[in-house]
Amino acid sequence: MKIVMNVKMQLNMRLRMDTEGIDTAKVYGNEEMVGQGIKEALESTGLKREELFIISKLWLEDYERNNVEDAYENSIQRLGLDYLDLYLMHWPGTNEAVMIDTWQAMEDLYKQNKVKNIGVSNFTPEHFEALLAQVSIKPVINQVEFRPYLTQNELRKYLEAQSIVMESWSPLMNGEILKDDTVNEIAKEIGQSPAQVIIRWNIQHNVVVIPKSVTPSRIEDNLNVFNFELTKEQMERIDQ
Repeated sequence: MKIVMNVKMQLNMRLRMDTEGIDTAKVYGNEEMVGQGIKEALESTGLKREELFIISKLWLEDYERNNVEDAYENSIQRLGLDYLDLYLMHWPGTNEAVMIDTWQAMEDLYKQNKVKNIGVSNFTPEHFEALLAQVSIKPVINQVEFRPYLTQNELRKYLEAQSIVMESWSPLMNGEILKDDTVNEIAKEIGQSPAQVIIRWNIQHNVVVIPKSVTPSRIEDNLNVFNFELTKEQMERIDQ
């Protein structure tokens, strides 16, 4: 029930925000519980489905064009939804032909208005170059690992040039980054928590950030990052 309560808690807190996002995936094995949480949260908060932005991901075993639509339909069925706001290829895989064939099936979903947006996860510039040479629809987003120890400078520049949004998964490194001396020094300087510093660092790099927590106070903390900014010097210290 932790997943259900966490979804309800996040949506209750995010009533004050402009957007409410839920990120899941087939391989996480939690789509049914997330769907239950969404249902209960909508009933208790008064939010409407169209006020949510819900993401799930296609796993490798469902790659290739003939498999994608069934995998998508199974995901939204488990979630108890009629559609997803964003559906991602979870990994590029190791076979370029399969990657392209799979993305073309993602395009089919989009063209049929089954999904609002399509994107990818864990793609490098090389993967994009191979993909974009042969497809008609560009991914809107690339969800990747991004943190002060892995700044992905080349990838960030590439995505910016391509007008593809970059999104950071596990930005807090399961809490490990919060022990960093530089992060803690800056947190003390500005009177914010280390987690807020890292989330703000992501935002100021124009990276969408999806921090994970099951603790109510920390979820609240993670949302309160829009009333301060890091200086250029503080950003550079974290970058370095």
